[in-house]
Amino acid sequence: LASVCSGEWYGSGKMVKGGEQNLVSIWKTSDAESKNPKMSALDADAMYDLCVAEENTLAALQDGDLCYECSATGKCIEPYSLVLMARLHLTAHNDEFRSENNNTMTLAETIPCNDLRSSWTPSVQRQFTIALKVCVNW
Repeated sequence: LASVCSGEWYGSGKMVKGGEQNLVSIWKTSDAESKNPKMSALDADAMYDLCVAEENTLAALQDGDLCYECSATGKCIEPYSLVLMARLHLTAHNDEFRSENNNTMTLAETIPCNDLRSSWTPSVQRQFTIALKVCVNW
């Protein structure tokens, strides 16, 4: 758990090694199944909705003692998600969100969903989209 809580696990080969059973969810926008969807998961309001849904899911898992917890926070391990990537992006590009102990286990406390939404400007969204495209094409 120490490697997960420190952030070393995210994106590593250990994260996807065979034989493990991990809970994985796929979020969608409210109009994703319409014939003409207008919302992107990268829109500020959609990112907020995803963030709140993720926090509610984590709270339910924690209430049922159904998740591994980081000892430093006593909270469920953060999922590898679009919200986590958005928080990492904001932390890397915004001094307001940087801390001395800048790692993934502190991001939930560092950037609450309301702050994520208010900081998720069109400019930040464009930068993040470019970063995602580079990552995917890598």
